[in-house]
Amino acid sequence: MARSLSAACTFAASSRRELTAWLSVAVSGIALTAAANATCELAERCARWLLMCDDRLQSDRIELTHEFLSMMLAVRRSGVTVTLQALQETGAIRASRGVITISDRSRLEEIAGDCYGPAEAEYQRLIAPFGGVQVAANAE
Repeated sequence: MARSLSAACTFAASSRRELTAWLSVAVSGIALTAAANATCELAERCARWLLMCDDRLQSDRIELTHEFLSMMLAVRRSGVTVTLQALQETGAIRASRGVITISDRSRLEEIAGDCYGPAEAEYQRLIAPFGGVQVAANAE
């Protein structure tokens, strides 16, 4: 497999550029996720994760359970429930059984703070915009 990939990249410079861009985005995304997990509060991390879902789904309606979100954020389910209730009280989201709807993206970006934006800006710089979604101003 590695030999085939290497041959393809040698054969086509555009493939090499595209692969390098995707690799750079993946590595920076992993590093920024690790940094966010180490330095950001649960509400910030949860807001970040919901914003990333919104970017990729291009829909304000995100179907997921508290259990799944707890696994993604590496916290107890009860912590997710409390956090989603707090986010809902700010007006940033509406949460119901198995569905979270982003009602105020700007507010959710404020809550996420520096936790959200740099990875998305790198993706937009190297690959392409997420369906016209503007990345938080603090990403630049």
